[in-house]
Amino acid sequence: MAAVALLGTDRPGVGSDEPNTEFGDAPASSPSASTPGVASDGGGAESSPTPLATVDSTATDRDGVTADGTHPQPDQAILTQELETAVEEGVDRGVELVQAQGVEVTQDQRVAAMDAANATAAQYQEADAQQVQAATTGAVHGTLIQEQRVNATQIQAAIAGATDGALAQHQTATASQLQSAAWGATHGALAQGQRVTVEQLQVATYGAATGAASSAGEHEVDDQPTVQEAAQGAAYGALAQYQQLTAEQRQAIPVEHAQHAAAGAAAGTLEGSTETALEQDQQIEADQRQRATIKEIQTAAKGAAAGALVQQQTVSVEQTQSAARGAGAGAIKQVQSVRVEQVQRLSTAKIEEAAHGAATGAITQSQEATVEQIQAAADGGAQGVLVQHQEVSITQIQAAATGASKGAVESAIQYQVVEIEQIQAVARGAGEGAVIQTQVVTVTQVQRLAAGSAQGALTQYQEATVTQLQVAATSASQETARAIQSQRISLTQLQTLTAETAAETTSYAVQQGIDDETRLVQYVEIEVTQRIEEIDELEGNASISFSNQNTTGETVEIDAVSLSEGGFVAIYNDTTAALDPDDVIGVSSYLEPGDHENVAIELEEPLEADQALTAAVHHDTTGDETFRYVERAGGDDDPYVTEGGAPVLDTAFVTVDESDAPDGREASLSVSDQTGDGETLLVDEANASVDYLVSATYDGERVDSDTIDAGDAVSAFELELEPPITEDSPIAVSVRAADDDEALANETIEFTIDEPIDPEAVLSVGDQTGDGESLTIETANASVDYALTVADENGTQLAETEPFDAGEAIENETIDLETPLESSSLLEVSLVAVEENRTLETELLEYTVDESFQVEFTNCTRAEVTGTFEEGERIAASTGFYAAGGFGNTIIEDFVRIGEDTEAPFTGTIVFEVGAEDEFDGETVTVGVPEYGTFGTYISGISSPEAIPFAGIDHPNPQAQACNEEVRPAEPAIAVEETTVVDADPDAPVIDVTFGSENPNDVALPGISEFIDGTTDEEPIDALEPGEDEFTVEWTPADEDERLVWQFDLAHFGYEEPLIAETPTAGEILGETDPAAFAVEITETNSPVEQGDPLEVEALVENVGGETGEQDVEFALDGTVVNATALELDANSSETVSLSAETSEIEPGEYTATVATENETAETTVTIEEPPDPAAFAVEIDGTNSPVEQGDPLEVDALIENVGDEAGEQDVELALDGTVVDSTSVALDPAATETVSLSAETSELEPGEYAATVATENETAETTVTVAEPADPAEFSIVDLSAPSSFVAGQDVTVAATITNTGDRPGSQPVTYSVDGTTIAEDETELDPGETTVLTFSSTIPEGESTHTVATADEQASVTIEGIAVPADESPADEPIEEAPTENGDGGSPAGASPDESTTEDATDGSPPTNGTEAESADESAAEASPGDDTTEDNAIADTAIPDSESIEPGAQQETNGAAPNETGT
Repeated sequence: MAAVALLGTDRPGVGSDEPNTEFGDAPASSPSASTPGVASDGGGAESSPTPLATVDSTATDRDGVTADGTHPQPDQAILTQELETAVEEGVDRGVELVQAQGVEVTQDQRVAAMDAANATAAQYQEADAQQVQAATTGAVHGTLIQEQRVNATQIQAAIAGATDGALAQHQTATASQLQSAAWGATHGALAQGQRVTVEQLQVATYGAATGAASSAGEHEVDDQPTVQEAAQGAAYGALAQYQQLTAEQRQAIPVEHAQHAAAGAAAGTLEGSTETALEQDQQIEADQRQRATIKEIQTAAKGAAAGALVQQQTVSVEQTQSAARGAGAGAIKQVQSVRVEQVQRLSTAKIEEAAHGAATGAITQSQEATVEQIQAAADGGAQGVLVQHQEVSITQIQAAATGASKGAVESAIQYQVVEIEQIQAVARGAGEGAVIQTQVVTVTQVQRLAAGSAQGALTQYQEATVTQLQVAATSASQETARAIQSQRISLTQLQTLTAETAAETTSYAVQQGIDDETRLVQYVEIEVTQRIEEIDELEGNASISFSNQNTTGETVEIDAVSLSEGGFVAIYNDTTAALDPDDVIGVSSYLEPGDHENVAIELEEPLEADQALTAAVHHDTTGDETFRYVERAGGDDDPYVTEGGAPVLDTAFVTVDESDAPDGREASLSVSDQTGDGETLLVDEANASVDYLVSATYDGERVDSDTIDAGDAVSAFELELEPPITEDSPIAVSVRAADDDEALANETIEFTIDEPIDPEAVLSVGDQTGDGESLTIETANASVDYALTVADENGTQLAETEPFDAGEAIENETIDLETPLESSSLLEVSLVAVEENRTLETELLEYTVDESFQVEFTNCTRAEVTGTFEEGERIAASTGFYAAGGFGNTIIEDFVRIGEDTEAPFTGTIVFEVGAEDEFDGETVTVGVPEYGTFGTYISGISSPEAIPFAGIDHPNPQAQACNEEVRPAEPAIAVEETTVVDADPDAPVIDVTFGSENPNDVALPGISEFIDGTTDEEPIDALEPGEDEFTVEWTPADEDERLVWQFDLAHFGYEEPLIAETPTAGEILGETDPAAFAVEITETNSPVEQGDPLEVEALVENVGGETGEQDVEFALDGTVVNATALELDANSSETVSLSAETSEIEPGEYTATVATENETAETTVTIEEPPDPAAFAVEIDGTNSPVEQGDPLEVDALIENVGDEAGEQDVELALDGTVVDSTSVALDPAATETVSLSAETSELEPGEYAATVATENETAETTVTVAEPADPAEFSIVDLSAPSSFVAGQDVTVAATITNTGDRPGSQPVTYSVDGTTIAEDETELDPGETTVLTFSSTIPEGESTHTVATADEQASVTIEGIAVPADESPADEPIEEAPTENGDGGSPAGASPDESTTEDATDGSPPTNGTEAESADESAAEASPGDDTTEDNAIADTAIPDSESIEPGAQQETNGAAPNETGT
């Protein structure tokens, strides 16, 4: 590895005195004068960074904007016509790309873009036109895609910086690479555009673009999205972090550092994404690598750039750049180095924090470090923490990366280590070891573990190999983390312990000449255990409460703190819990032992902005009541720690209040604590007297609303949080002036993340090799009933399991494939919610069908491997077991090597069997697996030759879970066997307690044994001997309620719940005999009650004495006993008694009710109320159906309401002119209502008006109703009957009747149709008064005359039709009959009837009407009756005699072609 500086320092820095008149001054030295790349001799000692490009840092404002806000005209270099055309085409092309994405570009924006691009391109006359055009296109596209969020000045700054940075690399990068780099740089920087200066925009875009273009050109990265995202993430990360720096920090870290951080991050991330970088690291085979996604590229660059700017001292820009470059490269290399069989996935948040932490740690101690040392430490630290052994939090990842990189750099400086491979190895190992055990240690401890192991390992750098250094650092941090779980040691002790252990382990590895991880881990276990025994644990307990608060920024207040030994509270300007002495910004005065509240602490420097702070409780180890932790670099006055060594601390978000809005500007803000999904924040109200925006700051992020006009108040305003909040945290909300970003109003709230409502699911399955008949699911579980399915890449389902219960976890579950695989395939395994039939989780795996390597687990202790193996290949078994210390395992510990242990090649069966002897002869080879465990050993899996180099198990035992249960020791039991009172002195009792245990195993079981309650100076046994055993301790209870409780924890054997044995209370054992004493408590009354109703009281009476007793319990009102009962109770028993009093003789009012025993009186207030009023029914007529015709019923509805205080029942009567005609009985509760319906017959009443009344016993309501004369009944008249006078015999004819209801009432009558007296059809017809309808009927015409009659109940009408016979040699379909004119003379529909009102009757098949009736419209009937359109029909009818119209009955119509005329309405 060689550290490469992308940006040199041979040009004036930002803020220098050199003149600057426009965008991009001419370089102080030509870009071509610097040599790209850097040479390294491999050792790193002689390498020195050579700049890839120079930086034209401006003298004043990098944006080139004058004081009056205008852009000066260029007056130095004039573009050639070719380059001027290239710039214009580049701008136009960028604008086209933006507009194609739906964003409108204004002319002002285009002019601003053209000015900036022209000014920059003038500096690179030697670049070819294609490169200039591409760089311009990328910069314009990336800038203007931000729509209206940026102004013209920002557009100029971003485009100038990006094109300048990209074109600085024109000698090494292609046009496509320049375009991608420029696009990403502007796009990432302008995401911060609302709150950064144009100067910051320009330097960030320059750095990101030049870094991405340089690295893309050097490493031939041609993938456009990859280059874009590297530049975008770098620019965004650098600007986001720079905005969080205080004014004081910016003095030490000028803006040019942001430029170099962006350049290093972009270049390092792209470098790490290449195959060359992975091949150099040689971490993993190429076919096992995972391709880094563009989002991972972006987040690695973002984290690296931000982390490099977290500095607390002055460092060079080269050092800043190296830290960012190493962190970005290391993180992205590790993303691609995750083996395919590793089921854990790296989230982008983890990648970002790994890069951030690595860069931070590397830069923290870099004043004396070389850029090579910094870059190597950052590279290794970022890789080490992304090993993905298990789930770890992003905070732990950042802490481990910070500690590993920081420790490596410190030791590299101290021991003058120049071999960068060694620095990288220890940083990687330290970070990896620290995160492996993070579930049992705090974030602070993680950082100290990583730092210590990195420091210690490098002490032996002169003789140790890279592998020895990495394994030693990993083992030291990993095993120390395991060992300190129950130790109360300080952070300084922890770091020293880890460093010494790493140093000793490295020395041991060198002396023994080994780098085997298993042997070194065993050595570390012994070394750590011995060293911990020599450490003096910190004494004392402490607690602290530090809540979110608003202050002036000069002081903070601790809500409460408790110190058993006295000490101090220190305030840290850091929330990572690192407790670095340099982060202390305030400390309390000495606090005496005990509890303290509202402790005010003055800060060394007032806070300038809202931020999170950490408060930690410290010892006074020097005893001088003076805080020495800072001046002695953490050597004295250590923090109080918990039993696991975690520091006692609390974190709060502090909001800095401003007494008045600046410059008299007014603002208001209201926002409440809230719960949500973390994606939006709801602001109740906001307003300001100037143009303003609403801002939210959280987790180092800040989001702003669009600008809101002055005086435009918003309410229920939603602010989008991007990125979203992922865990509960405070949010600082503010109203800020749009012109200068000044906070006008502030609020801090607590945001709580909603629990997800979707079902939770876990699915883990790795790539595997097998015979194609089954596959193994490593783990699966869900919060709902679920099933697992397997499908091939075409979506064909190959298997589905039976449902599993919700919460039923499975491990190494074998699924048989319904259709065995014939060749290697990509399979999809899905976890499906059974009830919803919804896929919750999906995993893809590569399944390799390999008939040459078959594994069968015949039982838990035997596995058989069949296949053909070549010389040098190894096949290995891994095991799981339980020893006296709990669960253990071996990974590929037992193996056979083909060619050494057997002949080569070997074809046959290899048997791995626990307890067997090695047998390497013949076609069946036996590998004896030792009995590693005390209680049993099982084979957990087999590793093929392909998996062994990665310590992978590609053939796990599908019954591993059951085998684990089989070898686990049986669970013992413990109990209290006997208690004996040795001394019954009430003030100092002594009781001997005998505990017993029963261990069904053959060996003793050690555990975590302790008394968790009770007062005793003795300790319980620490192991349970086989069989039954017991021990006795002396118990001196402090009070009668105390119990002695023994807990024996077997968590290391996989038992989640500890064993518990507890005594009865001391009082129960001592058998105290206090006399009976009856305590009393009134629990319930039925007050208030009405006078005359009984008053009832319930009371709980308890015998709190030690003897059985009997007493009278008395109930009194204002001292007068009104009831009593005798009660007997055993000691410590209770009973509820009910007492009552008659109230008929007691005046209404309030009384004091008491319930008394001989020992105690309880009282309450009761009320006796006046008796209620009787029921009274009010009545109101709701409605009638008046007027009604004589003979129809008269109906009246009335609303009845009980306006009295009691329930009642009354008759409600309806009367007409005083005569009751109907009544009903109604029962109502007080205030209840009911509507009743009453009616009267009117057939005997004379028509006229009547007074209708509805009466109850209490009230009468009246209205006027009318009985009207009866109306005439319905009368159905036939006003028209229409039919042809003649028709072809044997064909269906249609008759239409027009019927009108001439009566005054609606009615329904049957209408019949008959032919020659025979009824053919009947239709029930309903008509309103005056309504008319047309009914059609059809029948087959006989030869000769026939009479067709239509009749209603009131009248009938007939028509005569002559049936004309057709000669045998002629068909009705051959020739048509001439059509007679219709009644209206035009062949149309009859008056009043439309064609839409008719239906069609098929007249060509000669069939009679269905069910004897047809009711269809006349025009359709006529159409259906027509024989057709055949022209021969005219000749067939020609000789037929046709009657004239005079022979037709009145109402009938003549027909000549067999078609009925349309009806004529009346």
